[in-house]
Amino acid sequence: MRANPDHADADRATSVPAAVDAVIVGAGAAGLSLACHLAASWHGRSVLVVDDGAVPVEARAWAYWSRGEHLLDPAAGIGVDHVLVRAPGLTRRLALGRYRYRTMSGPGLIRAVSTQVASASASGVELVRGVVTSVTDEGAGARVGLILAGSPGSPRTVRARWVFDSVGIGHRTSDVTAGPHLSFLGHRVECDTDVFDPATPTLMDFRTDQAGGLSFVYVLPQTPRCALVEHTTFVVPGPPAAVPAPAPTPTVHAVAVDEYLSAVVGAGSWSVVGTEKGVIPLRTGRPAGPRGAVVPIGARAGMVRASTGYGFERMQRHARAITDSLTRWGHPYDVAAPSAWFALLDRWLLAVVRDEPEVARRVFARLFVANPPERVLAFLDEDLGVVGQLTLCTSLPVAPFVRAAVRHLTRPRTRRRRAPVPTLARPLRQDGSDPGTTHP
Repeated sequence: MRANPDHADADRATSVPAAVDAVIVGAGAAGLSLACHLAASWHGRSVLVVDDGAVPVEARAWAYWSRGEHLLDPAAGIGVDHVLVRAPGLTRRLALGRYRYRTMSGPGLIRAVSTQVASASASGVELVRGVVTSVTDEGAGARVGLILAGSPGSPRTVRARWVFDSVGIGHRTSDVTAGPHLSFLGHRVECDTDVFDPATPTLMDFRTDQAGGLSFVYVLPQTPRCALVEHTTFVVPGPPAAVPAPAPTPTVHAVAVDEYLSAVVGAGSWSVVGTEKGVIPLRTGRPAGPRGAVVPIGARAGMVRASTGYGFERMQRHARAITDSLTRWGHPYDVAAPSAWFALLDRWLLAVVRDEPEVARRVFARLFVANPPERVLAFLDEDLGVVGQLTLCTSLPVAPFVRAAVRHLTRPRTRRRRAPVPTLARPLRQDGSDPGTTHP
């Protein structure tokens, strides 16, 4: 992948083409995954990936589970076949069956994309550092305004047939924290003694302070002495009239990590060699849909599962579906929308997390104790049949979900107008127009 991260002079700035087949806004998991899939199958096309560098991908990593069928799975390695789930009085080491729990590092993702681009004939994927300031749909394409790094006084316009947006133009951090989200902080630690099992990550350990809301600790070991130890809290705002609960601060998270290492893990002493922190939006409403030439990807498209915060595997499926649609029909619309049924289940679960956090902790523990891990993971991937869903749901306490459903069904509702989503009654022409209509 060709990269122009700095643009220290005007010559570099002028290297950005005036027209491309696609612009990808954001070089995170969703943006780079789509770039990799496009390079592999959408041959002979020009793709411009624009990222502002605010969250360097090199410092990030994504954990996920899969059966090894995704294009990027080899770059994530073979993964592990067991995980731990823990709660007070409960420890379960779960065999994942056909699944493997994998970790994709930021540098690994960049290498995978670069390798795919280099191996693809006539691939034109290019990464530039800059800020997208506007996207204007023009029917048969879009006009993208951007300011490149190194030339802040020289806004550029690029015309693209398609724009894939993982960021949201005009996005603010408050847009995420105003709704349900996961707040987390993790320390990469090096301990003086062997205290971790690299073959068994801890998916959820609820043996941590619950005073600030439903919280758990996630442990991803690299060696017996080194691991990422992350404290995560569900933050679910209540109704508008409710008094909001205080959001967990980095200090609260850090104290919880230290307490976990000393009291639970039994680490005598350790040093912190890195920190990861942030928020993950848990959207349960209808996700943003395509608007003409502008297509949401990533969390904006509903690819982060609200019940878990995991999204990398779903982003791979979405990237593959978009690429298949472009290759077959010439447009990216032949893509299944996220399931409204699973979104409803997630909404009820978050209501239980908000109103009955102690019950929610038992629900999560029961989910893994009463069901084979493969059933749970298929359910979380929205890849479980009706019988499997019924079996899983009946293994959980019913009363809290009934109460959540009643609150959901009886709450005041407001009508929202949504932008029209393109229909798939028939394939579109290559230029995006509908063959059932005529144009002057």
